[in-house]
Amino acid sequence: TTLCPLTLELVSISSSYHYNLSSWFICRWWKELQLQDHLSFARDRMVEMHFWMLGVLFEPQYSYGRIVLTKFFTFISIFDDIYDSYSTLEESRLLTMAMERWDEQAAEHLPGYMKFFYSKVLTTMKVIAKDLDSQGNKHADYVKKLLIDATKCYYNEAKWREESDTPVTVEEHLRFSVPSCCCMHVACLAFVVIGASGDAIEWGMTYPKIMRASCVIGRVINDVASHEVTHLQL
Repeated sequence: TTLCPLTLELVSISSSYHYNLSSWFICRWWKELQLQDHLSFARDRMVEMHFWMLGVLFEPQYSYGRIVLTKFFTFISIFDDIYDSYSTLEESRLLTMAMERWDEQAAEHLPGYMKFFYSKVLTTMKVIAKDLDSQGNKHADYVKKLLIDATKCYYNEAKWREESDTPVTVEEHLRFSVPSCCCMHVACLAFVVIGASGDAIEWGMTYPKIMRASCVIGRVINDVASHEVTHLQL
């Protein structure tokens, strides 16, 4: 059945409304965080992440899901900059331990810039968990689990990179770098916000073949792009 022009126009208006509303919420959240004032080394990728998540969940009814994904992966991008470019290995270890504790008191031993960021992460994630709970989502706790897992992946890669003193094979590189590309985390968090079952989320977190394949593709594409950017900067 062909939709009439009026129906198509109403669908277009509805989609535009949901997109503009979610964009406004995200921009306001990002401005209020003031992270750029404390983490000048970190890339501001909020807009990029929002457009990326539009490709993950494009349907109008998942407006809040896109907000969650954008916030989560904006933080992921900053974690990536911390572990990959800015922190020492010891600072990375302390941050990973603090994430595993998931407690404001765990920030005591963190450097100043990490304390501020850590506090913002916990506050935002707790609000998201509360919102999901209020919507009847029974798997809000996976948001925390996925973020903690991502930081552990970053730390393992940083530790391997710091301690490795010999040329590595592609297989060894992928063993550490595939988890840290966080493609699994994108898919599983999308499962969470659309209300998928716990079994589906757990399945995704085991890196089944289809998940690992997408992660390998994501990692290789990311590495190629990073190499090209580095080459242009030389």
